[in-house]
Amino acid sequence: MNAVGHECPPVVGIAASAAGLDALKDFLAAIPQATGMAWVVLLHPGPNHAAFDATLLGAVALPVRLVENGTRIAANHVYTPSPSEAEFDVLTVGFGTIQLCA
Repeated sequence: MNAVGHECPPVVGIAASAAGLDALKDFLAAIPQATGMAWVVLLHPGPNHAAFDATLLGAVALPVRLVENGTRIAANHVYTPSPSEAEFDVLTVGFGTIQLCA
């Protein structure tokens, strides 16, 4: 529990370019379902993808949630920014939430 009383699991951040998508999918498919961690995935989709789509991650054993500003973090979930939040400069994690800033 953090200083303001929010449950906040350990958070693992992963970033990849479009060239790393296959390796990222393999990695996410191999994550056990009960690690107790939250996974934040940022992907630069490259010129062949107009916008990021969570289906690009493929089969993931954990639930994949699309992040909007202020999304609460839960353990054993994968988080990735929603296409509606594609224009952000900074992603921060604190007090049990994900914040996206332009």
